[in-house]
Amino acid sequence: MLRRSISGFHVSDSVTVNAWRRNCLMAVIIVWIVCVFGNGYGIAQSAIPTTATSATSKRNSGVDSPSEIAAHARDLAALRKRRLYLGPAPGPDIVASMADWVTTHSGDGESAFYLGMIFSGTDYGRPQRERAWHLYQQSAALGFPSALSMEGSVYLWGPQISKYPVSEDDAKAIQLLNQAIQAGDPEGFRCLGEAYVLGRGVTADDSKAESLFKKSVDLGDILGYTSLAGLKAKSGDAAGAIELERKAADAGVSQAQWMLADSYHKGFGVPKDDEQSFEWLKKAAELGHPDAEEWLAEIYGDAGSPHADSRLSVQWYQKGADHCNAKAEFEVALMYWRGTNGYPYSRAAGLGWLVQAAGDSDADAQTMLGQCYLTGLVVPVDKAQAKYWLQKAADAGNQDALMQLKLMSDPSVPSYPNP
Repeated sequence: MLRRSISGFHVSDSVTVNAWRRNCLMAVIIVWIVCVFGNGYGIAQSAIPTTATSATSKRNSGVDSPSEIAAHARDLAALRKRRLYLGPAPGPDIVASMADWVTTHSGDGESAFYLGMIFSGTDYGRPQRERAWHLYQQSAALGFPSALSMEGSVYLWGPQISKYPVSEDDAKAIQLLNQAIQAGDPEGFRCLGEAYVLGRGVTADDSKAESLFKKSVDLGDILGYTSLAGLKAKSGDAAGAIELERKAADAGVSQAQWMLADSYHKGFGVPKDDEQSFEWLKKAAELGHPDAEEWLAEIYGDAGSPHADSRLSVQWYQKGADHCNAKAEFEVALMYWRGTNGYPYSRAAGLGWLVQAAGDSDADAQTMLGQCYLTGLVVPVDKAQAKYWLQKAADAGNQDALMQLKLMSDPSVPSYPNP
């Protein structure tokens, strides 16, 4: 049975269609986080207009003067905002020059926002979220519309989902999102619609949410189709949901492609078709969608699958881990831990990935990390840390963690053996 993540929700093949409908809207609601808090993936390279080519050429040719740095950052910011430029980020030297310029010319909100996108992504290793958050705040304070939407959504979702060190604050989120829509930002309309769906800071109102989602689409936000699809699924209109998913998927939106793969896999709104599911899944994974990368790795790693290929499975797990998918991070940790699939035996390296997976909320990783702290394997014995991680895993429903916590409360019972 495959285990895969729908924007943080673990769903098995045994999930009923009705349960899928209940979860679907939450899945698409987090599209903003998937496509902006992460690496900016969302639309296929074939969608890049000719204007992006000049921006890319400018990036490759280097940027020297402060004025060129500002113009360059603004050009790429505008393209990334519309999900139309998804190529490699500028080299570290150019990023450093941009950062220096923004620091000394703090009136450029657009450049600050774009740099925040770079630092929140995985172009240079793990996301530098604190640095990104500072830049987003700087940009929002200057009234840049996309930054207002970003800051508002971070306050709406809090650290568990957004991964930023910011506590939830519904009132502040709604205030910022209203400022964003007053400035005409399409993503602000979509994110405010999500608040109305969930009743966060406002009275729940699906009709109001639908109106806001449609406005985001009218303003050019293709991702608004996925939010509208979520409302259709919530109401039980499978055919309507699929029609909207396909519009976004055909435009190259990776989240919509992932959703179509899941729909074909479950037979929701379309005939069940695992080959169609696989094709859409590959499209999403090739655009860098972390959940799609991890799911594809599972399929390639399933000996009973017609697509079984252990080499490709390992490659896709690594790609998913590099894009911060918690399940993939845990799989990479295990490969280092065991010295399998071409990975050198290194518990130190495995621990690094284990910590990342636990921090990204994988309950299995949290359980294993808790056991490490309990037994002193690779890390010093620390009962407080052990209890912290085991409790997190238990709260997520991990039965092994729950049992270990019960054992910890009885000193006469030996703890689990080393992982």
